Amino acid sequence: MRLTTQNAPGLALGLAPGLALGLALTLMACFVRGEPEQAVVSIRLGVGGDPKGKVVAPDETIDLSERPCFVGVEVDAADLPAPVSTAWACDPGETPTLEANLELTVNAGASREIRSVAFLNEDGWITTFAAYDATDLAPGLVTLDLTLDELEVGAVDGFVTGASSDVVQAILTDLESGVRMPPVQATASGGGFHFEVPWLPRGRFFGLTLILVGGEALEMVDCPVYVTPGSVRVLDVDAADGSC
Repeated sequence: MRLTTQNAPGLALGLAPGLALGLALTLMACFVRGEPEQAVVSIRLGVGGDPKGKVVAPDETIDLSERPCFVGVEVDAADLPAPVSTAWACDPGETPTLEANLELTVNAGASREIRSVAFLNEDGWITTFAAYDATDLAPGLVTLDLTLDELEVGAVDGFVTGASSDVVQAILTDLESGVRMPPVQATASGGGFHFEVPWLPRGRFFGLTLILVGGEALEMVDCPVYVTPGSVRVLDVDAADGSC
């Protein structure tokens, strides 16, 4: 996939191997009497193609099997009462192109931490991009360049025992963004059920949900899933007590 940018001055393109996603943030601040000075963060990004998708509520659950791309941006600081975030996702059934316009408003000040993540579902393979930056947001016009780099991946080799009925699927959910990955199939094997995930990104924690025959969902509440690059995480899941 070729990365392109359109009408986005100062856009930074990552030089990491494989795909990288450029994200340009233009920060404009205004003063409101009696209120903190605020920075309005206007975000435009693209990986080619015509603009698609729409802004979604940051707390909306996005399922990548339905909406094949997602971008989330969060700004946080010690003096902010809570992080400020915005998110965007492809419309259902669209080819993921990651072209979007986003905006958020945050109090101006020092040491603003900006975190961003993007997920692409291309034929069942999930590619993850992420970036982190810390900067001061002063009143006035500020331009900040961020580069979202593709994260290296590892694999999960899972084996489930203790389920009350057959396990047919396993679903991983990114715990920070709440984005749900597409389900992977589980198959009967050796007195339990086996599943594999070959594309899990480094540095992020995922929750695990098992889907039983008939559609019942079992959340494994004590089973945080993570990998290191190039490794295979062997996951022994006890469905009876929701642990691994």
